[in-house]
Amino acid sequence: MNEFIVFSIMGIAFFSYSLLCSKKRKVIYTINKSNFVVLDDKYFDLQLKISIINSVIIVIGTGLTQVSQLGSIKSIILFITILIFWIMNFRLRRLAIIKKYAEIKK
Repeated sequence: MNEFIVFSIMGIAFFSYSLLCSKKRKVIYTINKSNFVVLDDKYFDLQLKISIINSVIIVIGTGLTQVSQLGSIKSIILFITILIFWIMNFRLRRLAIIKKYAEIKK
């Protein structure tokens, strides 16, 4: 039950962060922040959509860890959930660059 609470809070916090970024139209935090530049406000809409998907995945993944019939694969489900979360975030950055919503300054 503890994992469910912790990861649900993480999902809600991530969604809140994305909502705040979308509302302010400003990136609050990224890895290598000084290099990442938003060129088009459509980036924030894309970020919000992906954060909604990510938050739902986190809640579903941690919810599955509470199903007693899954037994020994609970930790694998949790690992896969976290992996999907990070992959989605890195894909967001790549997709934004491909669509010319953002760029990495050298």
